[in-house]
Amino acid sequence: MKTDESKTENETGKPDKKKGLDHMIAATGYSLSGVGMASHETAIRHEIVLGVIHFIVLLVMPFSIETKLILTCTWFLVVVVEMMNTAIEAVVDIASPERQPLAKRAKDVASAAVFTTLVCLGVCWGLAVLHWAYVRWFAAR
Repeated sequence: MKTDESKTENETGKPDKKKGLDHMIAATGYSLSGVGMASHETAIRHEIVLGVIHFIVLLVMPFSIETKLILTCTWFLVVVVEMMNTAIEAVVDIASPERQPLAKRAKDVASAAVFTTLVCLGVCWGLAVLHWAYVRWFAAR
C-alpha cells in the first residue's frame, strides 16, 4: 500500500523500516533527539556538572591513561543508566498514571541502578586517589 511517493506501508499500516545509510542517519537523529530530551532532566544536568568537575580534575591529576579511561567510562556509565532511568520513569508514568505498587517498584529499581553506578564511580575515584597517594608517598621511598 502506498500512501505517497516517498513512503510505503506494510500490512500492519506502519511505514517500512529504513535500511542501510538511511537507517543509520535516522537512528542518529533519534539518538540526538533523546540526548536533547534527557538534557532537560535535573538529575542528568547534575551528572553533567559532575562530569565537568570530573574532567577538570582528570586534567590535573597525574593518573595513568588506563586509570583516566576507567574513570571516564564509569562516568559515562552513570549518564547512560540515568538516561535509562528517565526512560523507565516516562514509560511507567504513561502506563500507570495512578499509584501502583509495581510502578513504584520499577521506578525504585531504576533509581537504585543510578545510585549503584554513582557508588561505583565513587569507589573507582577513591581507589585511584589511594593508589596515586600510595605510589607518591610510600612506594617511592
